[in-house]
Amino acid sequence: MLKGNNIYKDLRFISLLLAKGERKEASYLGYVGYGNLGDEALKEAVFELFKDTIIFSESRGFLIRHLEQIGLLRFKLLFLGGGTLILRSEKVLKDISDKSIPQKIIFGTGVANHIFWKDVPGKYGDMKEWMNTLNNVDFLSVRGPISKQILMDKGINKSVHVIGDPVLYFIRDIKSPKPKLKNLGVNIGATGGGQTKDLMWGRNDDHFFSKFIDFIRTMSGDGWQIEFVPVNKNDEILTDNLLIKNGLQKNIKVFRDYTSTQKTIDHMEGFDVFVGQKLHATVLSYCANTPAVMVEYRPKCRDFMASIDMERFNVRTDEFNVAIGKKLVEEMYRDLELIRVKTNKICLDYKIKLIEAALKVGKFINQ
Repeated sequence: MLKGNNIYKDLRFISLLLAKGERKEASYLGYVGYGNLGDEALKEAVFELFKDTIIFSESRGFLIRHLEQIGLLRFKLLFLGGGTLILRSEKVLKDISDKSIPQKIIFGTGVANHIFWKDVPGKYGDMKEWMNTLNNVDFLSVRGPISKQILMDKGINKSVHVIGDPVLYFIRDIKSPKPKLKNLGVNIGATGGGQTKDLMWGRNDDHFFSKFIDFIRTMSGDGWQIEFVPVNKNDEILTDNLLIKNGLQKNIKVFRDYTSTQKTIDHMEGFDVFVGQKLHATVLSYCANTPAVMVEYRPKCRDFMASIDMERFNVRTDEFNVAIGKKLVEEMYRDLELIRVKTNKICLDYKIKLIEAALKVGKFINQ
């Protein structure tokens, strides 16, 4: 699952090693290298938080492993970044269990909810082995309170810190008040990584997309200016195809510069309200201080909304319809400044927690 064969990344890491100074080298685990905005934003946030203490190898590809095998390189630190990787992947479990790397850090990672995944075939790893492994990591922190509760329910014996989604490091200072212009940002996307589909609540992508298009038509008819914000190329193609199929391509815009985290946040500042299916489209909206309705396609979405006390504005894909979407957007729009101030404070508090956690980890690895 995790990309590991990029010789260019290996060479870049080796060049960084030559000028590492007092920083420690670490193998970074994350779903990176696939052009998905959320995962790349997670990596950017983690790398920035630890820029003075750690240099990261993104790939641990052929060249890196060869240097390890012949004894010229030895990682002392394995770092699991954000994403929803705990209890989700047997490969990740094996990587965390790697005894050749003595120190293990888990930083703001999500925990998979087996209520959702139990009927989806996959290699998730043995639960007992997961608990034994997690109990022995050096620092264990998760994205939100639901992730923590799942681990507690499974019998974790170690302290679990809730530090927020690492992308909240990019939260900006609030600019208030925001002019109310009825600009609505929206996001939908594929749920199966290009190989399968229907990996959302309700197990029916097409049914949800049909309801969402009805929602778009209704909001447009009510005078809202609407723009889609994809988070990867597959989602951009899917969005374009849906707009063309429904004759909406001339009236609804699509943001194309989503490969840049900061440009995406810049653009999201122009929306009054956002409605997002993909997790980090919604997280980035809150970084821009634009309140967002989360259309929960998987439980990880609710975990984030619970972490910022916004579950009131979370609705599952199998429960979403025009009436619910319209009601939640209008409620957000009515109380726009109150919600912006509230969520800005919560997200800034998480930024502080992320920085404090990074400092704690930095001191630990330098002991």
